[in-house]
Amino acid sequence: MKIATYQVERLTADTFAFSMGLTGTFARFGDRVICSVADREWPLLMESAETAEVKLTKLHEASEGEGLYSVVQVGNSFCRDQPDASVVLDRGRHLAVILDRERANSLLNEEPSDYVVRPLQGRETIFELVSSAAKKPVSEDWIKNLLATISPQNVRTILEYLVSFQTRRSTTEYYLSAARWSKHQLDMLGYATRLENISVSGQPSLNVIAEKYGHGTGERYVTVVTAHLDSINNDSTDPLAPAPGADDNGSGSAALLEIARVLSKHANKGDLRLILFGGEEQVLQGSEHYVANLSQAERQRIKAVVNMDMVATVNSGDVLTVLLEGAPVSEHVVDSLAGVAARYTTLVVKKSLYPGGSDHFPFIRADIPAVMTIEGYDNANPNTHSEDDTLAHINYELLLSILRMNLAFVAENLER
Repeated sequence: MKIATYQVERLTADTFAFSMGLTGTFARFGDRVICSVADREWPLLMESAETAEVKLTKLHEASEGEGLYSVVQVGNSFCRDQPDASVVLDRGRHLAVILDRERANSLLNEEPSDYVVRPLQGRETIFELVSSAAKKPVSEDWIKNLLATISPQNVRTILEYLVSFQTRRSTTEYYLSAARWSKHQLDMLGYATRLENISVSGQPSLNVIAEKYGHGTGERYVTVVTAHLDSINNDSTDPLAPAPGADDNGSGSAALLEIARVLSKHANKGDLRLILFGGEEQVLQGSEHYVANLSQAERQRIKAVVNMDMVATVNSGDVLTVLLEGAPVSEHVVDSLAGVAARYTTLVVKKSLYPGGSDHFPFIRADIPAVMTIEGYDNANPNTHSEDDTLAHINYELLLSILRMNLAFVAENLER
């Protein structure tokens, strides 16, 4: 098996992959396509590329016992845990790697929280950039008026308070205090709130859940907004080691609490549910617990889940980029979020239907339409899971842009 890559235009279709009768793999990672073909088909691929004026870059020759796999990683987790793996295409959160099949099967069965490994096959799009050229005119004044009530100072104040805890590791008293404080903020806004007891690695912790019931008649769907409240320092074995978690995930938690404030007086038709999860940094234990305990009727009532995780660091120059990560079950949610991003923000949008580790993942596995909104190129953020994840690295313009996108989507969704 021979493996190569080629460049395509960022926002145009890859016609080359579909122009040949080859049986190999062609997987698009943004503006790069990685392809693998059997040795006997390599001459035909080369000839076709030359005719189409496509420049192939040969990367690797794989043995019979090896295969091509995609990886969705949190930060640089896969590269950290599998340093000897052959990474043939590195696009940050998304990798293409060569693995021997025995090792790959082991990783497929383990499903670690920090990365997900899947075989690459056929014609696939791992992620793509979404064009904003066809922006619709902003015609819904009520959405604009709602977005205008966002308070940057309130977001800043919440984030500064969350970062003031020495750590928000899920099983510490610091986290429990942060959870109770968050519940109190939601109580004061008039939400029906509760603390859900969860177990994180055998120790007690909490999820914070808030409800705002709609005024629609008949059966009402619920829109869910989530973020994980906990933080962690992976550089130390001390559970009380400093873990300010400003970006990961004070930013998402602050954005959720601001959405709660803005919508607290909004007369929504559908139901709104807000959840701050614990145990995310320990294999998604808070969200796994929550989803596992949903009845089938409640699962079917969930119209969409919007998860906010790391929404406040710019990792790609000065470009404000957001990745919308869902799955086929939630593609319509991804597309709706991309639409409101185009109408109400200047965000550059990346779209992927290959989900990785965060609190949207348990919902997707339960066939519930969920999407994670996360800063672009999160792997280039060197500060997460350490004492260096501080306010000094927060970009409030990005945080507020992603907040506006999510608020606009949720508000529109509550009216349908």
